[in-house]
Amino acid sequence: LGGERRQSVLPFRLLMECLLPEGFAFGQVKKDRLPEVLALENASFSTPWKEESFLFALEHPELFSFPCILREGRIVAYALVFCLFEEGELQNIAVSPSCRRKGLGRALLRYCIGLAFEKGVQRLLLEVRAGNSAAKSLYETEGFVSYAFRKNYYRNPTEDAILMEKGQDTPPEATEKRAAKPLEKEPIC
Repeated sequence: LGGERRQSVLPFRLLMECLLPEGFAFGQVKKDRLPEVLALENASFSTPWKEESFLFALEHPELFSFPCILREGRIVAYALVFCLFEEGELQNIAVSPSCRRKGLGRALLRYCIGLAFEKGVQRLLLEVRAGNSAAKSLYETEGFVSYAFRKNYYRNPTEDAILMEKGQDTPPEATEKRAAKPLEKEPIC
């Protein structure tokens, strides 16, 4: 089983490279590249993550995957995926403003889905700002469906979060939308 799993990694990664435009390549974020990630984080989000959060992920590679997309040796996109047993969460994904609208977000999302499912995840979760129609559309076209929302979850500006999920058996063309229901209780964090 271990040998089969290792063998499946190479074709998956080669296949994912085909999704990228010429001049771009997948990589893995390492600690020495964290300043690039932090700059991209600050350019992409009104409430960016702190360095400590990224350091925690880097210190726990058994739980987190931290893929990135490189162009001319520089990080232009990254994602952070948490995987524990059969459940995973796309915790963060960002593309440099100068590299948006080139398919990098979709390629990185597909890469993350593949990584998570390859690790045995059966259900991948994410949260997205209710007003981020571009991201919601991307997630929906990749098979994620809304299942709940969190009222006033985001700050700067205050906005609801839509919770979305994708199961291993959810086809990318799944567009049936289930009504997102508010959570009965605040989640325990």
